[in-house]
Amino acid sequence: MITLKITHSKEIDTNRIINTLKNWDWFQEHKYHLILPSGISPESNTNEIQSAVEKDYLDNKIIYQKESSDLLLRWQEHGKKLEEKLISVSLSPQTEYELMLTSYGVGGSYHVSNKIIVNIKRSYQFGLLKTVIHEIIHLSIEKYIQEYKIEHWVKERVVDLLMNEFFPGLDKPQEVPIPTENIDKQFHAFYPDIVKIIKSVSDNNG
Repeated sequence: MITLKITHSKEIDTNRIINTLKNWDWFQEHKYHLILPSGISPESNTNEIQSAVEKDYLDNKIIYQKESSDLLLRWQEHGKKLEEKLISVSLSPQTEYELMLTSYGVGGSYHVSNKIIVNIKRSYQFGLLKTVIHEIIHLSIEKYIQEYKIEHWVKERVVDLLMNEFFPGLDKPQEVPIPTENIDKQFHAFYPDIVKIIKSVSDNNG
């Protein structure tokens, strides 16, 4: 079964903020809601960011520990099912994912090949589980997303559709600022052939 290696630290929080600020313009362009410590802005320096993380960390650490325990209990059922579903559509999940908990930035993000960062201020308890599943699906299809140069919101729609196939009713698809009718049509026409789906929706890139 897929296992999760859950970590949290001041360094993770600091790097999360720094990377969020580096990509500030992209996040604004795509209308993402970002969480930052009080007083931190794109003009803040590293010392200011570290001080803000230090101030918040004692309270955040308690939440990280609680959320870690809660997630691992839920994962016993859902991790096994996710692995089975990914394999059933000829995708190859990693045996272990490094899950880094933070309190800053967007709700969730991923880094090839097995790193996930989740903001527990945006996704907690059952929401944390859903975000982790969402990010693992992202990682499982990323090589095809890169190969066919899939645009951001098209990619997000495909992941949401896969999520619904794997876990019907578990989560609502996010609202994306692009037409989705043709993406959905191509998805349902070619499912479970993931490569064919992604190749076909590449025409939706704008």
